Formats: sequence, C-alpha cells, structure tokens
Amino acid sequence: MYISENINEFDKIQNIYRNFPTGRLIDISNSITKKYFQNKIYIRGLIEFSNICFNDCKYCGIRLSNRSFNRYELSNEKILSIIEDGYRNGIRTFVLQSGERSYLNSDYNIKKKSSNTPANLKTISLKFIEKVDKLLIEIRRRYSDEVAITLSCGVYERKTYQDWFNLGANRYLLRFETSSGDLYEDLCPGKSFSRRIQALQDLSDIGYEVGSGFLIGLPGETEEITINNLLLCKMLRLDMVGIGPFLAHPETPLAKFPSVDIEQVLKITSLLRILLPESNIPATTATGTLDKLGWEKALSSGANVLMINISPAEMKKEYLLYPGKICIYEDGFKYLSDLKVKLEKIGKQLCFERGDSLTSKRKIGINR
Repeated sequence: MYISENINEFDKIQNIYRNFPTGRLIDISNSITKKYFQNKIYIRGLIEFSNICFNDCKYCGIRLSNRSFNRYELSNEKILSIIEDGYRNGIRTFVLQSGERSYLNSDYNIKKKSSNTPANLKTISLKFIEKVDKLLIEIRRRYSDEVAITLSCGVYERKTYQDWFNLGANRYLLRFETSSGDLYEDLCPGKSFSRRIQALQDLSDIGYEVGSGFLIGLPGETEEITINNLLLCKMLRLDMVGIGPFLAHPETPLAKFPSVDIEQVLKITSLLRILLPESNIPATTATGTLDKLGWEKALSSGANVLMINISPAEMKKEYLLYPGKICIYEDGFKYLSDLKVKLEKIGKQLCFERGDSLTSKRKIGINR
C-alpha cells in the first residue's frame, strides 16, 4: 500500500495502523529484526527486589492503597547471591526492579497525595537511594564491566541518576505509560507527566541506555493516544522499548475494565520495530500472560529480548502488577533450558551476550 510522503508523520502512522493487515506488519518487522539482530534473542535476568511503592497508580497491583499482599525488600546480600547464580548460568545483563520510593516536591501535589503515603517518605527515600548506591558499588567490585546493570526504580532527581550512573548503572527503564499527560495524571494521582518525561531526558543526557514504553489498551486510551505513544517512543530515541497489554488487577479501581487482544499487542510491537529498527524490544511477561504463546508471537513480530524472572520463588507471588502472571512458580534458571528449545522452534537463538543498544552512541567510563 502506497503512503504519500507529503503527509505528516502522525497521518502516515495512522494510515499504516488503520489499513495494513497485522500479518503484513509482522512480516515487515520480523525482516527488520533479522537484519539488525539476526535470530538472536537477548536474555536479561530480572530481579524484582522490592514491591514497596508509594505511588497509587490506578492500574497497578502493587499500588500504595492495595493492602491485600505482603510487602518485601530483598537484602543486598540476597540480590548479590541471585546475580552470582545468574552469572554462573551465563546471564550478563541484570534488571533490578522495584516500586518507587522517590520524594520530589515537584512530583507530588499534596492535595492529591494518598492518605496512605508515609509522613517520613523523604527519609525512607534517602535510605533506599543509599541501598542502591551500596549495591552498585559491590556489583562493580565483583564483576567490573562483565555485566550490564539496568535499574528500574522510578523517578528521582537528576543527581541521584548521575550518582547511580557513576557507580556503575548502565541502563535505566522508566515507562511513560501513556503519551497523554491528562490520562497519565488521572491514572497516577499526584504524579506529574512532564516530570516523568524530564526524567527520561535527564537519563539520556547523563549517558544511560534509556528504556521506556507504555501500556496498550489503558481505559481512556483513544486511537490518537495510541499513535502518539508510538511517536513518543521515536521522539525519545529510546534504546529499549517495553510495552505490554493492560491487564486489570482485581484490587485496583480499574478492575472491571477489559484487556486488549493479542493481535493489538502484535500490531503495536511490529509498528515499534518499524519505527525503531535498532532498539531493543522485549517480549514482555504481560504479553506472555495475555496469550499462552504470547512470547513466541511477540518474538516473531519484532521483539528481540526476553526478561527471565530470577527473583526468589517465594517473592514472585508478591510482585503481581496484574493477575495471572506467568512463571511465578517456576525456577527462572531451570526455565532457561526449556527456553532454548522453544526459541529454536520459531527460528530464534538464545543469546547470553550483554546485548548493548545499537542506537546508543554514548560510551562513557567503562564499557557502558
């Protein structure tokens, strides 16, 4: 189908979105992925080291107001032991993910802030920052630049991001969730959309490989927002793009809203690959939860990364951002051997390389 070059980018993407069959988009995106990544699927070891979060996002299962589960935080010693197990199993990129414990005056509107927010939030936030500081120092002492470290801990001051980068963090994952500021601030009471976008810019300026992305099918999302979600990823020149379907959690205000179907997820994944041919795009756990072959389908539609959850089995069930989450009862390391066979069936190859971003031109300090 011909697309005129004299229409603007939004119209061009909207035309493709409306008129190209999903199967055609999948074929195009898979060809692009093979060109830049061959058949390699990069493996990341995901460690969900704390589910303590002071945000009250209406779509999230670990939101502040949800008291139906146990909060936890792994000690640095436990995190380091998991990394050591991962290293012995060949993993060279680790994603350290937690709830958000940042306190920024510019990010919290007191009138909107949840009544459950601790009065000593700033003190708790500083202790958390210190914990991550010490963790990064020890990781670099043990592994130098042999492993890549991705942090996913929320919005913080630029100085904190700079300190973590200086201590050895390579990458940072912070999803913008939706390109609509109004929708974001409605779904995340007390949070600032512009501050979140500024955080992404700060991370990029510092030298991180930056990951972001959005939820597909959020209640209130329109076609215009969907197209702008895609274009915002391109505008930000993301090194990594993580997307996943909205899956309603029963302990949230959005419990009764429906999820999108797998075809919509594959369409969006394909379009992202077309817009960002060199970016790393994971087949997310949420996609695998939506459809029993969701991972395989996403990896055949432009995705080139899998995050294997290597968190302690007893903690996985306490980090439920959405219901029905896959792999919470499986040993992540044992799953790797089965994964090799599954990937071979779809013509893909398990790859334990660091998988550094092809788009990142910032090489500061150690091999970041």
